Amino acid sequence: MRSIQKGVEKNNDKKVERVKIANVSVRLLNIMICDDEKAHILHLQQLLEQLQDEISLSITTDDSPEKLLQLLEDRAKWGKVLPDVLFLDIRMPEVDGISFGKALRNIAPDIYVVFTTAYREYAIEGYEAQAFRYLLKPLTKEMIQKVLIEIQRDMGGKKKLLLKLAKEERMLDLREILYLSAEDKYTILYTTDGYYVDRTSLNDYESLLSPYGFYRIHRKYIVNFYHHKSMEKGFVTLSQGTRLPISRRRAEAYYGELFRGVKEELL
Repeated sequence: MRSIQKGVEKNNDKKVERVKIANVSVRLLNIMICDDEKAHILHLQQLLEQLQDEISLSITTDDSPEKLLQLLEDRAKWGKVLPDVLFLDIRMPEVDGISFGKALRNIAPDIYVVFTTAYREYAIEGYEAQAFRYLLKPLTKEMIQKVLIEIQRDMGGKKKLLLKLAKEERMLDLREILYLSAEDKYTILYTTDGYYVDRTSLNDYESLLSPYGFYRIHRKYIVNFYHHKSMEKGFVTLSQGTRLPISRRRAEAYYGELFRGVKEELL
């Protein structure tokens, strides 16, 4: 705790006085399709075009994951517009979708990745790429419509944590939060680019955040499912390599909750 307290002294603007959940707004869906099979691209493009009267969207396609990844990296680097949604084949000979999805998270973590696959078992394998949904081929208009509506709903109802700092208010995207840790009388919010110190109890944070994909794995720790990377006996590893202990009594429930959504969402 000593090093954290020093950080608070040097960064008083990061000391939180009050927190709450807030909403953000929706905009046009920019959609990109990546599949090594051009026939599959054409089929999905046609399905999307059938929905344009109901859902406001734009569509671009690419059959080379390597070129697409470079394109997205260049766009992110120069602050250009990135797609909101990426329909990505989970198995491609050039670069498999899972590796692509993991690399994409480092470039543009806010893109909604929708994996498409002919094999149900690949959905669990692809969880580390943090896809929004997994669609089983052959795709139908109803499947695409359902997932786009869910994305719009998620975008429109996406929650942010409003932090009342000493000198300003900070809207923190919930996906930025890696985990929370109880330290003495404080709760430390560890994010992708730093940390925030708050006197709100970890119990209160558990009540506030559990409906939004956060899970208490230990009396000291709450983790964000979004950043789950792997799990081994007694430990959970997060996307930036942080390794945290998980209590024995919580491990089975955590594992079940982690994969429950994936199994239920397969269409």
